[in-house]
Amino acid sequence: MPPIFAVVVRRVRIAVAMAAVSGALAAGPVLAGGGPENLFLVVNSRSWSSQTVANHYVRLRKIPVTNVFYLDWTGDNESIDAETMRTKLLGPVLAEIERRDIGDHIDYVVYSTDFPWAVDCSAETKGAQLSQYLTPVASLNGATYLY
Repeated sequence: MPPIFAVVVRRVRIAVAMAAVSGALAAGPVLAGGGPENLFLVVNSRSWSSQTVANHYVRLRKIPVTNVFYLDWTGDNESIDAETMRTKLLGPVLAEIERRDIGDHIDYVVYSTDFPWAVDCSAETKGAQLSQYLTPVASLNGATYLY
């Protein structure tokens, strides 16, 4: 490469780098969605570990008290069927969000520990041909999101 082209290439690289740095410095703060006011935390009131994890989470993430719900969960902590999930778990959560009149800004339902992690959806998928990559078991978070 002739010396003149090396100088031009170097000057272009410097100009591009300076433009990128000045653009980054001139830009305002980037605010991502999803703050503590957008989260609804569900705590198992019968579980000390659920309460402990939730207390730390509330403190660290500054979750408003109005966004914390203590559910008296007596069911299994590993697996439940979809109907039980809808009626005994998600139903009370959604009813509480509505009762508190905070549904306009809740984007996430987050569960503390000691709730079932697997939801058996086999009754809903009965007769359907699932691909080899799908099973009739969903995660609690996935089933909540898809509901």
